[in-house]
Amino acid sequence: MTTAVMQQDKPFRTKAGEAFQFWKDINWIYWLQRAPMFLLSLPAAYGVSAFASAILPPPFSWLAGFGFESVYLGAVALADQMYESDEYTTFLWWLLNILAVCMSALINTLFASQNMFSDITPEALVHGIPLPVLSFGYSLLLHQVTHMHLINDAKRRKIQEDRDALTAFKCKYCGEGFPKQSAVYGHYKSCDKRPKSA
Repeated sequence: MTTAVMQQDKPFRTKAGEAFQFWKDINWIYWLQRAPMFLLSLPAAYGVSAFASAILPPPFSWLAGFGFESVYLGAVALADQMYESDEYTTFLWWLLNILAVCMSALINTLFASQNMFSDITPEALVHGIPLPVLSFGYSLLLHQVTHMHLINDAKRRKIQEDRDALTAFKCKYCGEGFPKQSAVYGHYKSCDKRPKSA
């Protein structure tokens, strides 16, 4: 990965050999891109926490709320680290995310229905479903954009490596590059800058 892509996807921009300066090194674009996921997850986390408080005392109900919503946020962060495709891991990733979003929507709907299935109304569905679904949808978009940056960077790197391989062996007289050392030896015969005595 190029340094530009790596810095773009980090919460803090730091350079080797420089001291860390908190406010100066904050990557504001990184945080602004992730703010909608976090802000949409907070009310959904509160709904899960409030629902769990019927059985679990604080702070365990709070942890349940935050933990529940952090599952798909963490899964998206994990996906950004998956540089190679793996069908089994991809299947588990989708399964976990869909379950987390569905369960969050269900629990928030139940919370809006006084914790009773019999009291679920269209209004309760509107309260319970949009936040986790919208947060997850946005997190998928963010992951896709980040993933495309990595893919495009890998393509650029491969093209540059291929170009470098075509000129890996240099003529010691004129500096012209060739893909093989034997090509350099063949070039010596016609190199204009080669001394006559060489």
